[in-house]
Amino acid sequence: MISTFIIDSPTLMLFGALFARLNTQKLGGNGDLLKSSWFFRGLILSALFTATALWSYFRAPDWMWMYFLEDSQTSIPGLIYIVIVLYFFPYCLGYIWGIWAERKGKNLSFLVIGMAVVLNLYIIGATFSRYQVVGTLEEFRSGTAARLSGPNPVSLPMNLGAAVMVLFGIYCIVKFIKESRKTS
Repeated sequence: MISTFIIDSPTLMLFGALFARLNTQKLGGNGDLLKSSWFFRGLILSALFTATALWSYFRAPDWMWMYFLEDSQTSIPGLIYIVIVLYFFPYCLGYIWGIWAERKGKNLSFLVIGMAVVLNLYIIGATFSRYQVVGTLEEFRSGTAARLSGPNPVSLPMNLGAAVMVLFGIYCIVKFIKESRKTS
């Protein structure tokens, strides 16, 4: 479970920092975070990402623990823990970190976003040999795991999930442009 946190957390923190940056509302310190439509839009994107990961997990359980751990026997409480603590918490942390950075200095949130991008690229690079094939650890070691770029058990969830996330991202960009024009 910890491998999922280490691998996906920077992506979810990036989502949080990006949506904090898109926030066109000025947030005070009185619980305004929960009133922010951008916080909830980012939470929706994080939910789509998480749903894609869970769907992929059910299709190829040992691959979803692709970072050299196998855990096809994860329990339902374990999955609930993963969803809440290891997926949504990093999104919230990234969002709060992005808001904090923007309050500390104009455009400082770009530093937070940049750090999350660099961390994502590092982790993908460090784990790419295992990530690029779908199968159990034994299949990976024997060279019989399916290629990620070809037909495999997670092609459908990953492609469909990515398409839905892109469409939602376009929706968010359109909303941002409209809101920016109103505040200008």
